[in-house]
Amino acid sequence: MINIIWLTPEFPSNSANTKGMYIYRTVKELSKYFKIYVICLYPASPPVIEMIKYWKDWKKIYNDWKENYSKKSSDFKKLKNFEVIYLRYFRLPRGQFHHIEGWFSYFQARKYIAEIVTPNSIVHANWIFPAGTMANLISKKYNIPFIISLMGSDVNRLNIGSKFWKAAKKLLLSANKVTAVTNDLFDKCKDKNINLNQSKIMQIDNIYETDKFIIKDKQYCRELLSIEINKKVVFFAGGLIPVKNVDVLIEAFDILLTNNSNLLLFIAGSGTEEGNLRRLTELKKIENHVFFLGPLLSDELINYYNATDVFCLPSKSEGLPNVVVESLFCGTPVVASNVGGIPSIINEGENGFLVQPNNSHDLAVKIEKCLGNNWNREKIRKSISHLEPHKVIEKYKILYNDLKELN
Repeated sequence: MINIIWLTPEFPSNSANTKGMYIYRTVKELSKYFKIYVICLYPASPPVIEMIKYWKDWKKIYNDWKENYSKKSSDFKKLKNFEVIYLRYFRLPRGQFHHIEGWFSYFQARKYIAEIVTPNSIVHANWIFPAGTMANLISKKYNIPFIISLMGSDVNRLNIGSKFWKAAKKLLLSANKVTAVTNDLFDKCKDKNINLNQSKIMQIDNIYETDKFIIKDKQYCRELLSIEINKKVVFFAGGLIPVKNVDVLIEAFDILLTNNSNLLLFIAGSGTEEGNLRRLTELKKIENHVFFLGPLLSDELINYYNATDVFCLPSKSEGLPNVVVESLFCGTPVVASNVGGIPSIINEGENGFLVQPNNSHDLAVKIEKCLGNNWNREKIRKSISHLEPHKVIEKYKILYNDLKELN
């Protein structure tokens, strides 16, 4: 059996933490066919720079870090052919040293890696830094192939000529395979003068729980969540960070409220911008219409997707966001930015609408249009049938079996 050593800075650490749950779903399915070792990379010290930058909310940021990177053991360890280690390592400030961060995590993991590496191993890294750096070091040490999976934000942040770009280019050209959730990320690499050989790239989607993210009765879900049936509901789920543009959504929602006071906005997630976003709703005097839910478990997310009239993701940049896919599987239309892989799954008028990022007026118009449509929920779900898990698994089998020949 092929051993897959999967490196990722995001992975659930306990039953109350959904960070990286989409990666868990993927490796869980893959463990039916391969031996999976997950090494979750997380910093042993809190994000001091962010705490200083967002000093008004430093305590909330610290508590979020403490919760996300819990020491609690995970029930995921009990699965067959599936082991996970939560690796604590020290790092320098990411603004200057993110490209060498993988060296620190590799140093901390050396003994564990030596125990699990076999001649039949493949290293698979999510994100260029720090996991890609660490994967390259393991590959060189043990002469085994390695893969880097582009996730969106890692490519979007690269500026041509910077030290991060130079390090990323060297890593990507050294990798045996480079995967991405959308072909748009390969195009962005090319735009940034990182010319990857066609033979080494492969588009592979994440694996989604299509049997769990399903269409449910809207009225029933609203009763569960205590949402009035006559209200029109807009929903956002994701990190409360600058790239997600939640402030633009709040501004658009404020515009909509001037003509329709029968609207509610639910915001799920946490992040450094939460304090600023709460203050923005207070400034606009719409706090009675906007509800911050904090991070939600998947069962709670499913109920909100189904109770919602429109899901909205106004991000500045993305790969292929899980929340958009999950909403569509629940039969809920989506209004999202025309960025990354989103246009590949949003067919305007069929399952949602696209908007240009940073334009609150355009966003308000499209949300209003979406709320006025009579959507066919079954048709919305069928619009992404190509993302069914068995089709994705076949791609992974091809990927790993091709690399097996290199061992």
